[in-house]
Amino acid sequence: MAMSIGIVKLQKQKDSFSIWIDESQSFKSSEFKALLIPLNIKGEKIVHSSVGPAEYIEEITTNEGVFCLSEEFDECAGATIYSNDTELMNKILNLMLNSNLYHVR
Repeated sequence: MAMSIGIVKLQKQKDSFSIWIDESQSFKSSEFKALLIPLNIKGEKIVHSSVGPAEYIEEITTNEGVFCLSEEFDECAGATIYSNDTELMNKILNLMLNSNLYHVR
């Protein structure tokens, strides 16, 4: 069995919640999105992309709400999953942890 991906940072505030995974953890957005089947992804759109620094931000709409997936490929390479909807983010985190593909460091 492959090693699970370590979630490097969880940041919870009153009106926001973010999850950060650094590049060394081999995050794959397609595998992450496959975990979200119970949330029923209804739409995905790129809301920002650049080549310097190399990054993109994708807004993902589910039946439960909207969150963003940001991936950076330069100095601070990694993935950030975030939303102002803390209930949605708790559901996403639970799906990640229950999949055994992710763990909190």
